[in-house]
Amino acid sequence: MSLEVSAAALALHRRSIVIDGLVSGGSIDRILHSLVEHGVTAANWAVSGHEDDHMTALMKMEERRWLLEAFPGKAMVALTAADIERAKADGRFACVLGFQGAASLEEHFNLLAIFWRLGLRLLQVTYSERNNLGYGCLEPEDRGLTHFGRQIVRDCNRLGILLDVAHVGV
Repeated sequence: MSLEVSAAALALHRRSIVIDGLVSGGSIDRILHSLVEHGVTAANWAVSGHEDDHMTALMKMEERRWLLEAFPGKAMVALTAADIERAKADGRFACVLGFQGAASLEEHFNLLAIFWRLGLRLLQVTYSERNNLGYGCLEPEDRGLTHFGRQIVRDCNRLGILLDVAHVGV
């Protein structure tokens, strides 16, 4: 297979807003350099994992924001679609802060709004296994969303938090 890319394809890529569904781990400087160099405009940069409690998630969100602020010419936190468009125009990377799984919400409805105020814009409902929101794809039975999960989905829609349904049950 040829690795050559046509001039038209390269031009299209350069004009397009390219969004990566998940970036995690690694040296932030190396990752940012690679993403910008390869024309990635924005990405869901997983901040919190599926087993983090709310304090761990809060600390990780602040750490990520602090790290991104160290690279103002290369990166920014994206809170809106307009932020992603601005990043593209400025040649910067737009970081969409996301959670893999929703364990950090624990059983507190108000934590979602707090995380949203801090920049959370993507929430994965479950991470393969059952949590307080619902059933994951690895569970032997699927009972759908819990009452808490249905309320969180409504609140995500109201706040403008994108729901990631990878790893959830049917």
